[in-house]
Amino acid sequence: MTSLALAAGIEPDEILDGLGLPLGTMDLCDGKIGRLNAEDLRSLGSRLASILARHASLAEGRMPIRPPDWRVLLYSLLSGRTLRDAILHGGDACEAIDGRCGRMTLRENGAIGEVRLDSLRPGSTLTGCAVDLNGVASIHGLCSWLLGQSLPLRSIHLAYDEDMFDRLDLGGLPYPVVLSAAWTGFSFPATWLDHPVVRSASELPTRQTQSFLFDVGSEIGVLPLAEQVRRLTIQALRLHHRLPSFAEVSARLGRSVPTLRRHLAMGGSSYRSIKASCRRELGLELLRQGHLSIEDIAARLDFCDSDAFRIAFRGWFGKSPNMYRLEAHRAEAATCGLAAVPVNR
Repeated sequence: MTSLALAAGIEPDEILDGLGLPLGTMDLCDGKIGRLNAEDLRSLGSRLASILARHASLAEGRMPIRPPDWRVLLYSLLSGRTLRDAILHGGDACEAIDGRCGRMTLRENGAIGEVRLDSLRPGSTLTGCAVDLNGVASIHGLCSWLLGQSLPLRSIHLAYDEDMFDRLDLGGLPYPVVLSAAWTGFSFPATWLDHPVVRSASELPTRQTQSFLFDVGSEIGVLPLAEQVRRLTIQALRLHHRLPSFAEVSARLGRSVPTLRRHLAMGGSSYRSIKASCRRELGLELLRQGHLSIEDIAARLDFCDSDAFRIAFRGWFGKSPNMYRLEAHRAEAATCGLAAVPVNR
């Protein structure tokens, strides 16, 4: 994207201004960015994508995306209880800001979920291809951040041809790419749509950019406190089939119970909500495995009995665990062997 930005007449100083990278304008012009670490590459990639998107919008006679537009989208995604809710709310936000972020729609095709992104571009250009691909990576990274773990990708779809994609000279992506597709976006296992959103608005200032274009799935710096609590809790459920007490979690993190409770509340979270989130996530995973009975799953989630699990599950998803499992198996059977396998690029 660096060479594309320079070819578009964007000045190196505009790209590097304020980033604080160990890189001069001549280094950028000569393509000498290989010594940058993953965090610096993400910063540079994010800046390039933002500048290219602004220039593309202006060239097309459209208003560029403004910081408030982006914040509306972020807060809408965070308002979802599950990934499905988040994507649907994000689509509503795109409509509410008059398409300045394009359109986002969710499609469920049996066992496959699809996030379709339409940038509303009037034509097909190399800059548009680069900006749209970065948009796909950014939305996928946001979905992963919302879940607290990387959302598995099945394929990336681009409504651009092979020649234009090759001109980006990306050196290959770690996922199958479907080119000349009828839509732009990405697909993933639909069962992930029921996974809970574990992030809150208070974590936005410390959010690290995630993108499969720049060092997929890495996390820099200390995890937010709520995420540390969540990881300890779900690890205990997985390994020992029990929820640790709040006092145990506090001791593991080296904090007193009142201090940890206060910090979670300041971040808009609580140990009760974190426990429910962990039980939902692991419960869906165990149901998909198919070989465990409802009674076994209830025990592994540290419910007092299977009836308590059934009541909780119906409250989360509006259906019984058996009904969820039956619908998931039917969807997988309906699509098994029918989906075209894209060429691995």
